Amino acid sequence: MSDFPHLRPLDVLRHAKWLLSVALLLRLLLALTISPDPIAGEEAAFEQLGRRVAEGRGFINDVGLPTAYHPLGYPLLIAGLYQIAGEHVVLVRVVQALFSTLSLLILGTFAGRVGGLRAMWKVLIVATILPADLFHVTAILPTTFASLLLYLLLLTLSPWLGDPQDRPSNIRLYLRAALAGVFGGALILVQPITLFLPLLLWGWILWRSRSRALVLRLALVSLLLSAIGPAAWIVRNDIVVGERTLTTGTGAALYIGNHPLAPGGNRWYDINFSHPPFERAAQRMLIRSTIKSMTQHPFATLKRVLRKWAWTLRSDQGLVARQLVGYEPAEMVDALRDTPLWLRLATWFLHVAVFAAGWSAWCFGPRGPWRGWTALIFLYIMTTVAVFYGAPAQHAFILPPMLLAAVLLPERHEDFAQPSIPIAIVWVIGFLLGVGIWLVEAVQLISL
Repeated sequence: MSDFPHLRPLDVLRHAKWLLSVALLLRLLLALTISPDPIAGEEAAFEQLGRRVAEGRGFINDVGLPTAYHPLGYPLLIAGLYQIAGEHVVLVRVVQALFSTLSLLILGTFAGRVGGLRAMWKVLIVATILPADLFHVTAILPTTFASLLLYLLLLTLSPWLGDPQDRPSNIRLYLRAALAGVFGGALILVQPITLFLPLLLWGWILWRSRSRALVLRLALVSLLLSAIGPAAWIVRNDIVVGERTLTTGTGAALYIGNHPLAPGGNRWYDINFSHPPFERAAQRMLIRSTIKSMTQHPFATLKRVLRKWAWTLRSDQGLVARQLVGYEPAEMVDALRDTPLWLRLATWFLHVAVFAAGWSAWCFGPRGPWRGWTALIFLYIMTTVAVFYGAPAQHAFILPPMLLAAVLLPERHEDFAQPSIPIAIVWVIGFLLGVGIWLVEAVQLISL
């Protein structure tokens, strides 16, 4: 499909250095000018954790007790930046602007390898102005960092994600596998919901490989390395709070997504125990009560799954409003009203265009390995959403494969693949579901 299967990030940088410079400057401008003050919610929690680690006080909560409620990775990044250049929140945003641009460079590399330079240019242009990516740069949240780690993981796995010819030597393959293990382990520590993603990617690679014995050895090396960091953190959490877990927030995530009144998004209700000795008790109580509720009311649970997916497929209006307007006013609807209508509509339109084109490309686009691993990432994240809760924050993982698929949508009628009847039915169901969600969202935006 492409004349550039060996395109490297440096090649993309050489071809599109001016566009990437614009992307970086735009992100730096937002990082330096948009800074909600004061930050609140999860942003404040992550920033304060990083500040305490930088001060040498350890991974403790606001009452001075060791905690395992939040993942380790992002607070460590904040602490490292504070140690190097002082405790300035704007520095975190500037680094995230660099991370976002690097992610854009890697995404352009994949698009160029699969679809040629035309696809590379399309993905770079769209991603440069995509509000979902731009405004995540300004949020003190692990989204941008996790996105870069996912891109780096995919880049190191790229010899196995494409066509099987012209692979590097075995030594270089082992080095790549080891590096993939490092990035995979870091990704898990930043976003624990990705716990099984490296395993599934290696499983997909093994399934389609011609040299399964070699790939199996490489996968074992990579997965063992990726398990070292998370395993050490689980041991620490077992010692500190008596719970063998990556985060004691797992119970809370289950609870807020499966509460009988849950709309499908991230909303707390009546329980908030987030420090020892309550973390262990709260985690176990929330998991037990959630599982009990789900088994007693399976039909209601299934309806909530549909709500979670709908919540996840919505555009990033809330992110844009909070980062642009701030945490005052407290009500989201008031923050949305204070956000310019043109920006809300632009956010909605670009989101709908990318997701609709991406879904269509998976069903009707040219065949190739890209469909397998991009669909795997999308299905994995939507499965975690079904178990926990839905939120546009999950776009950090499902937007890249959607965007890559969208730019690969054939431009000529004769290039479209002839779908089977099951694939056509899947496309119709998905497309109608998306259209319904986005039309409702559009009416809500205009009526504010």
